Amino acid sequence: MTRVLVPLIKGFEELEAITVVNLLRRAGVEVVLAAVEQPGHKVEASQGTEVTAHALLQSEHAEGFDALFIPGGPGVKQLLHSNEMARVVKEFSEADKFIAAICAAPAVLVKHEVVKAGRITYYPESLVGMIIPEDVVLSGNDVECSGKILTGRGPGVAIEFGLALVDMLLGRKARKKVADAIFAV
Repeated sequence: MTRVLVPLIKGFEELEAITVVNLLRRAGVEVVLAAVEQPGHKVEASQGTEVTAHALLQSEHAEGFDALFIPGGPGVKQLLHSNEMARVVKEFSEADKFIAAICAAPAVLVKHEVVKAGRITYYPESLVGMIIPEDVVLSGNDVECSGKILTGRGPGVAIEFGLALVDMLLGRKARKKVADAIFAV
């Protein structure tokens, strides 16, 4: 079974996280929610929704997972300085596994030098002050797939982004089945 690790930190964007997790589960993907540097396992999202994580990120590693999905939101500012997040992102990158980031979360990939070339998209202003590698094109498109890196612009494209992640992991047939079930185009 395909497995995806989803780190959650206080201030994550619930529209992105819950929507993408829902689509992955509809496709039969096992999703593990991991609290990042958070006491206990409950994590409060940007709009006050409280989500119970399955594990702590400290105990999770790339081994045993096929992909990492990082939701955006104001909490990404904390992720940029999280040693655990840096360790996990680098593990997934070095293992050549799929990495997906939406909204402000592509900043984590840039900061930890996971994105070295290709096209990415991001929430406006989330990359201000960051050094962008010369071979990286910032497209501004809703969703960008570059090799094993998937990026999305923000909460408004969560369904499109989630379906693209299903496609990356399981193929077009699985994407179509999930899209048909939710009446997405």
